[in-house]
Amino acid sequence: MTNNHKELPILSSSFVSGNQKYSSQLFDVNNFDNFDLNKWRQIMGICFCKDKLVMVYDGKRNCWGHPGGKPEAGETVEQALKREVLEESNMAVLRWKPIAVQKITDADDNWHYQFRLACKVGPRGEFKGDPDGTITRIKLIDPKNYKKYFDWAETGDFLVSKALKILRLDNLIK
Repeated sequence: MTNNHKELPILSSSFVSGNQKYSSQLFDVNNFDNFDLNKWRQIMGICFCKDKLVMVYDGKRNCWGHPGGKPEAGETVEQALKREVLEESNMAVLRWKPIAVQKITDADDNWHYQFRLACKVGPRGEFKGDPDGTITRIKLIDPKNYKKYFDWAETGDFLVSKALKILRLDNLIK
């Protein structure tokens, strides 16, 4: 399979999930124009409510992370982002911008894209849980403390710092 993106990855790494080994390439982007939307399998919002980073707790995997998930059939990037953030945090996406794409490749050389976005969000009410019961709680934290909740090494550092930079430049957060 060929890729239609022109960018070079800024980070490359490997990881194991279950018994499967994967490689990951992270691309610094401002849009998704050069990426095949037919190969897109996941979306994740690096979300800020005022100046706090929104964290969601996955009770099934017993870990903290960012709101996100798989797109439903026919959804656009924006539709999937807004639905996932609402389901997992009961917050509305007010503004968003692309920040990165991760290309994930398995041991058999099958690959897909995961889109990462910076988001300004606002609460829609009290969080009671997501529809499939995976996300059991949310927390608004100082972004400087995110490594207390998850540590994705250089990838996590890049995603959080770029999201902060973009939202600050647009005067969406302090």
